[in-house]
Order: sequence, then C-alpha cells, then structure tokens
Amino acid sequence: MADFFEQIDQTARALQKAGIRFGGRVAILSENGPGYTAVIGACLRIGAVAVPISTRYPAPQVQQVADWMGCSVILASRNFATAALRGPLVALEEITGPVAGDMAAVTLDRIGADLGNPASIIMTSGSLGEPRGVLHRLSQHYYSAAGADRNTPFGPEHTWLMSVPMYHVSGFSILMRAFLRGGRVVFPPNGQTLQQAVLQCEATHLSVVPVQLARLMDHPDCIERLRAMEAVLLGGSAACDALVRRALAVGLPIHTTYGSTEAASQVTTTARGELIDRVGASGRLLPYRDLRIAEDGEIRVGGRTLFDGYVEAGSIRPAIDADGWFHSGDIGALDEAGFLYVRGRRDSMFISGGENIHPEQIERVLEEASGVERAVVVGVPCGDMGQRPVAFVKMRMGEPLAGETLRHWVAQRLERFKTPVAFLQWPASLDRQEKPNRTALAARAQGLLAGRSPQVLKDLPQSLGN
Repeated sequence: MADFFEQIDQTARALQKAGIRFGGRVAILSENGPGYTAVIGACLRIGAVAVPISTRYPAPQVQQVADWMGCSVILASRNFATAALRGPLVALEEITGPVAGDMAAVTLDRIGADLGNPASIIMTSGSLGEPRGVLHRLSQHYYSAAGADRNTPFGPEHTWLMSVPMYHVSGFSILMRAFLRGGRVVFPPNGQTLQQAVLQCEATHLSVVPVQLARLMDHPDCIERLRAMEAVLLGGSAACDALVRRALAVGLPIHTTYGSTEAASQVTTTARGELIDRVGASGRLLPYRDLRIAEDGEIRVGGRTLFDGYVEAGSIRPAIDADGWFHSGDIGALDEAGFLYVRGRRDSMFISGGENIHPEQIERVLEEASGVERAVVVGVPCGDMGQRPVAFVKMRMGEPLAGETLRHWVAQRLERFKTPVAFLQWPASLDRQEKPNRTALAARAQGLLAGRSPQVLKDLPQSLGN
C-alpha cells in the first residue's frame, strides 16, 4: 500500500490535470477523512489555496461562499455531491482516487511546500454569525504549530484522533501539527460516535469542546481511556469551572486554551498540571505569539501566526492596527504569572440597571447546574433597566427545564441583577449553528416575551419558546 505522501502526490497531479494552478482556490465540501486530508496536502504541494466549507451550510450558502472566495472548483465528497450547486463541481473522490489508511509520516519538507505561499481561507462567523474568509499563509500555520508543539509535543510516535471538523481552524490546525513533525492522524468511521472512537482508537491526543468532554465523562470506560492519553485539548468555547474540576479530579490530562481563526488556532494554552491551581485560566502565551490587554479590557493579539486579512470581493482587507495588533473583540485579564482569563465578548455585553453584564459568565454558571447541557444568555429591552438577561437552556436528554430551580442556582452564585428573568426552551436551530447568533436569539426572546414586565417574566411558563 502506498504511503500517505504518495496519495498526496497523486492528488496534487490530479488537481493540476483538472486545471488548478499555483494560487488557485479550491473549495472543499466533505466530511472528515483521509481524502479530505490528501486534498489539503495536495494544495500545499502545488501552491493552491484550500478553502474548507462547513458541511452545515445550506447549498445556497456553500455556493455563495465559494463565489465570494473566488474558488476555481468545489470538490464535494460523495455524501455532498447531490447538493444543488451551480459549480464548477467535481467529485472529491475523482480527484483523490481511493485513499486508504491514516495520515502519517508526512511533513511539510517532504511535501515541498513553500512557507511563503497563501495556504488556506478558513471561514469564521464571529459573534453575529456572518461568515468571513480568513486568509493565512503557510508560514502562519507553521509558527502556530511550532509554538503549540513546545507546550504539547506531537510527533511520529503520537496519534491524534480527529474529533472536530476540518473546516474549523481547530481541525485544520491538527493537520498542521501533523505536517510539522510527521505525526499520525486518525478519523472515526462515518456513523461512529466519539465515545466509540475514543474506546477503539489508541490515540495519544484529542481535541474536544466542552459539550463533547462532558458527554465522554458520562462513561467510566471513556474516562479510563482519556486518562491514558498524553493531552486532551479543551477549547472551542469557555469551559465551565465545574467541568474542568471534574476532569482534573479523575486525572485527565486537560489543557485549556484560548485562540481564534485569525491567529491560526491557539494563542494561549495551559501546560500539564497548571490548571490545578488556576481553574478558569486559558493558559499562558505560546511561542511566536504576542498578547496584550487594552485599557478597555479587550484582548489584542500579535505575532507570527496572525492572518493576512479578510477576503472581500476579490481583495484582501488587512485587520490589524498601526501597531500590528489584531483586536479580538474578546474581554479578558492577565494575572501576575501571565495566565489569561477570558471574560466574554465585548459585543455580547449589555447593560442592566447601569451594570455591565457579560452573558458568558451567566452561561458558565448555568452549565454547572445539574441536567444542563448548554446555555446561551441574551439581553432583552426592559424599560428603565436597559436590558435584562434571558437564558435559552438545553437540558440533557430526559431532564425537564425547571426555571425556578435554575433561577435559584444562579442567584446563589452571582449578583442578583445577573439572574435571568426567564428561561426559554432551546431552539433546535441552535444545534445547527457554528456559533449562536446572539442578535437573532435576542430578537426571538424579545418576541416571546413582548409586553411583559420583569416581575411578570419571573412567572412565565417554562414551556415558552417551544
């Protein structure tokens, strides 16, 4: 069987035969798998730009993004080839041929990739849900991987279980970590749950978001397997302190992290053992990055991993200030040892009775409550109070939404003005979004609660919002 480099090389020749040249942009619409990886490696080999597209986008949005990004072709895997796309559409399997085995023993040196080449356009939705294309050169991915490797080494002796989508920077960065030193990446077969994959794969590394970790920890056999790993990277959103404490209590090798698409993934990450005394921290600055906290509390990021800019109407719009800083829009603080604590998004903050409310703080408290899987808090207008917090809550399977219980839970842990005045049923549409669209959710909450005062809101039936 050919090694994975030969499969990349074969795919590169097929891309060139299909008319893809240096600088050409290749949209990829596919589930995770070795074929997806072969396409990304092939793009690096010939100097083309990989444009991973979310498989959650409806067909019109896939086409729109491909058009906006100036893609020469859309490579769609067999599972997505029937999407109503205008094209140019090519079956991914026709380009890659049969791809067998896991990605392993392939490095950027072997691929022959030039670090100065544009390498990827990864979509980021920001807090308002509008997708934007983030352009990185290969050098920026390289320095992101090299800095992360100092903190959590990943090489030929290791195996990373791909549990996050490769159209996210979190998944794309795992491939870059593998390309750095030739590490192995394995993919769960289609239809296999993450729990099954963790138990069946002898992985040493895993990346998860909080809801994935919480579900894995519901199974003692998974806890045992996770405990044997070298690193479990916890990112994607702010993890509640209770989840981190629970993971530490059973001995999991947890590393919390803060990052962004624009910074090519991780910016800060905890080293092993550092969380014991600093639950809630997102780690210290990794090599090749810079970070500062502005006077208004905004996290600003610099360094060699920062993107070239946003792709807009055929041009690149730089997004750093005159001093070289990217304004993240996130609010945070550094302690005396340099550990970062992320408070929330600046554009999600609202004012209630003259007090600033960061909804992420309330969400973290709610997600510590028994039976709660996820929560999103938004502000709704409330006369002289300005805005009051309202929570959309997703309960675990079979658990009822008990608003009074949750209200009491929050009131015992936060200031009174931060207690939500209503708890609404979780909309199914939220499960299909990359990030919650807070503007749309606030409008939904306002419509459901129209005309009710805060006192009346406290007595609303908890079925509201179904």
